[in-house]
Amino acid sequence: AGVLSARRGASLQTDAPIGNHVGGGALISLDGEVVALADAGVRDRIDVAYAQRGDQAKVETSLDLVPGIDAILNAFRTELDRAGAEAIATHHEPRARSAVAKVVEQSAGAMLNVYVEITLAAQQQEDNPFATAEARTMVEGLGSGVIVDPSGLALTNWHVVDSATEPNGEMVKDRVVRVRRFDGRVFGATVLSISREEDLALLQLALEPGETVDAVELGNSAELSIGDGAIAIGNPLGRASTVTAGVIVAKNQAIRVKGRWAKLPHLLETDAAINPGNSGGALVDHAGRLLGINSAGASLHAVTGYAIAVDHVRQKLQTVLLSPEKLRSPYLGLTVLDDDGKVVVQSVDPFGPAARAGIVPRDVLKSIGGAPVTWSVGWAMQVLKTAPDLAVDLGLERDGALLEKAVAPLSAAAWAVFRQTDCVTSELSIADDPERVHKVTLAFWRRFTGDPNAEPSTIPASLVRVDRVHPRLVEANVDLKEGDLLLGIQLAEQIASGEAGRIVRFEHVGDVQRCIDATSSYEGVEHRAWIARGDEVAVITLPAKRLML
Repeated sequence: AGVLSARRGASLQTDAPIGNHVGGGALISLDGEVVALADAGVRDRIDVAYAQRGDQAKVETSLDLVPGIDAILNAFRTELDRAGAEAIATHHEPRARSAVAKVVEQSAGAMLNVYVEITLAAQQQEDNPFATAEARTMVEGLGSGVIVDPSGLALTNWHVVDSATEPNGEMVKDRVVRVRRFDGRVFGATVLSISREEDLALLQLALEPGETVDAVELGNSAELSIGDGAIAIGNPLGRASTVTAGVIVAKNQAIRVKGRWAKLPHLLETDAAINPGNSGGALVDHAGRLLGINSAGASLHAVTGYAIAVDHVRQKLQTVLLSPEKLRSPYLGLTVLDDDGKVVVQSVDPFGPAARAGIVPRDVLKSIGGAPVTWSVGWAMQVLKTAPDLAVDLGLERDGALLEKAVAPLSAAAWAVFRQTDCVTSELSIADDPERVHKVTLAFWRRFTGDPNAEPSTIPASLVRVDRVHPRLVEANVDLKEGDLLLGIQLAEQIASGEAGRIVRFEHVGDVQRCIDATSSYEGVEHRAWIARGDEVAVITLPAKRLML
């Protein structure tokens, strides 16, 4: 038994197991009608391709294509007419749609096929004798996804979009992500954030201003029972818009999948067919609510697949994928939670911008920059749009009173540097203080070269300024003070080898972040840092650590 997964021209696709033992047998609907014949002598071209690889390939799909009865009758129309055969009526009165069909119809608008495309320039096609002089686009990866917010936020697996993203979640320049809904409409998409450990990625569909899309309702996997129905919707092996059905076999499973970043915990096990390409798609219940994100499929020795449970997905969406670290958004220094339709401040970083503005835990967030705040996901998206280093007004409710606080967020780069070095930094533009930028650059150059008459060949457009220093640095006797300029770092390997002629200079806060990540360890490294205090240049020891991505 199984369900009709999709229509493929004159053929029907089903997840019912069909093999040589049922060749020529009938595929019968719940009304008792013959809808197709199992033809064991005809194999799908994708299955044939896998079988011909010669590398002992596993079973790659549990889906089968069978010729529909209408196509069979048309193929034998001449013979049937010659024999005077009369067809038995094949259609009863319209019947109620099956439970699975209703769920598919209800949920289809939120289901996505996900494609990663790469543009190949002419020189990248040299090995192709049929290559043209023009650049061409090819699909590099595919999978599935599901829309979780009407604003166009969608979830998929990290491994589906891995080739389109850098380790920090930024998109690779020559990759494009596109998604297709079940109605055939195609959208461009941006990868907002990734979690390799959780095998999750957050996408934003490119919608028109004011446009909204259907979103799935998030269910509750804790309330699931073994044997509850489950429906997998996705894009297995590029067979777009496919449906399979089964039951929940087990809960709270943990497996390790080859090629994934870490062992996957908090999994639901289901016998609904999950094949390659289903990854990132929705596992829903018979009410159309999301039960999990499909992540790992069946193999030769196992007929069950796995989905990341929705309760775990919900938690990681709010605490990881929507965090300022993963989104690379401005940092306000607070965390929030949803509480009975309100967005409540859960915690406040005592050294962060929100604390300096007087925001405290249990404050209820009403608006940001004049835009209403209704839930934590919308809050994170509004923060992402906020201009860094410019104060933004937050509307609050505290003990029944309405308040407004102006908070000056840190840029994503400044927040990263703070986590690396325990100091808050910004940029001193030459336009804001040309005299100091010139004086400091001249003093640095003469100190670094040892020539009191040396002149720098260029003057930087800006320098990195230290705005605040965390008490941890003071306790560690690090000689860095508010108002200092962080000019650059001399690399440890050059100092050890006696090569003192090169320094990594900092013009922007992002330069500091990239340099420290490239030259430090996760445990921390002591760098030889060049600073300016007033007009004097000095060298200090600055501990810094590489960030976990």
